[in-house]
Amino acid sequence: MNESDSSKSGAGKGVIIVVAALLLYVGSYGPAWGLVYHARISASAQGFCSKFYAPLLWVRMNTPLARPLNAYVDWWVLALAERELPQPR
Repeated sequence: MNESDSSKSGAGKGVIIVVAALLLYVGSYGPAWGLVYHARISASAQGFCSKFYAPLLWVRMNTPLARPLNAYVDWWVLALAERELPQPR
């Protein structure tokens, strides 16, 4: 393997890491807002969610992705409503 091959594989790993991080970020949006909706997390955690997910909230309010994001959040809200989770202390 020469130098250009190793730099290509390093770039490929970087792309995979970025894509995985974005998928994890978007995938965690529904469960987080489901917990916020049902007040299953503390007030400080709710404040963190508001700041952490602000970019997705903007996307949800200002783009055509609103419909699928709303459906995803609604699914989590309903899924968590059916479970008895401990209340925050």
